[in-house]
Amino acid sequence: MEVIELRNLNLFCHTGLTNGIAEKYQGVLLRTLLDRAEILFKGDSSPDWIYITLASREGDGAIYFMNEIYNTPIGEYAFVIFEKKGNLLEQYRGEIGFISAIDYRPGPRLLRFLQRIEVHEFSGIVEQL
Repeated sequence: MEVIELRNLNLFCHTGLTNGIAEKYQGVLLRTLLDRAEILFKGDSSPDWIYITLASREGDGAIYFMNEIYNTPIGEYAFVIFEKKGNLLEQYRGEIGFISAIDYRPGPRLLRFLQRIEVHEFSGIVEQL
């Protein structure tokens, strides 16, 4: 998979206060991983009802709609990260992490110890419409 570098990324906590600068992360776009998974859709409108959850070992998580990842700039900046400055992530971050680099306040979606990426479909919504 294509490895992408994030350079000089401003990090903010959930309050909007600066939390430093990430000089260099390496990772893979979440979209690339989803493409590799070859998700099977039930019908033409199925992608409209698909959402992706990311969960960390620490109990933190993030949620994205499939359309966000493929049809907005968010998909260009949602990364599964595994290296920092050419080295493995620090032990306190875990082997794999996640960052949404386009968020105004990426703190809540900066996940350490990324454990799971799951694809779900809202059940029953399509039938009710």
